[in-house]
Amino acid sequence: MRKIFYLSFILALALGISGCGVKDDTVKYRLTFNDSIFESEKTEYAAGENVTVRYDIIATDTDYHFYSDDVEFEQSFDGGYVFTFTMPEHDVTLNAESRNSMEYDPGMAEGDVVRTYEATEADLCEEYLAEDRLVTMVRYYELSDGTWKTDDHEYKYRLEITGRMSGAVKDSTFVYLSNIEEIPFERAYMAAGLSSSTEDYFDPAEAVLVEMK
Repeated sequence: MRKIFYLSFILALALGISGCGVKDDTVKYRLTFNDSIFESEKTEYAAGENVTVRYDIIATDTDYHFYSDDVEFEQSFDGGYVFTFTMPEHDVTLNAESRNSMEYDPGMAEGDVVRTYEATEADLCEEYLAEDRLVTMVRYYELSDGTWKTDDHEYKYRLEITGRMSGAVKDSTFVYLSNIEEIPFERAYMAAGLSSSTEDYFDPAEAVLVEMK
């Protein structure tokens, strides 16, 4: 009897030790939404985890547009919208925009706004640059006819210009909304605030710097 008790005690002790003091040091990243209709199993995921998000409440006569500035996702429909992606090594926000398709939209002739790029919050700029992510300085919009605009001007092109400045250890990227079809890299970084000559800067109606990293 004593031997059975002793073995049971050792087994219980071993199980207790194996489960005691185990700490999960895996870094988790937040998943947030701009709409409470989004649903996911968790609000935090480790990098590399598969993420599934649903958006199940669908109104009639309504057009929906979903986007994220943080991750590329697959979108499908199964009684509601389903989004899948692999969690990157940073926080992710999913956004939903909706518009009643029965309403008259005076902007239809010029192109609908299909995506809004909000300015990056000031306290996140340093983090974004460290993660090699674009920092948005000016709120701007993508239109359904392929053009772009800010709150002040309209543009034909969105130019993503990448190169390496003299003495730099990595490439830099400058994103301009522009009515000029091409902007050389040297002009792009000089006009971003590095030039002391006003001649190197663009008239806002010509081009405007909206993002950089």
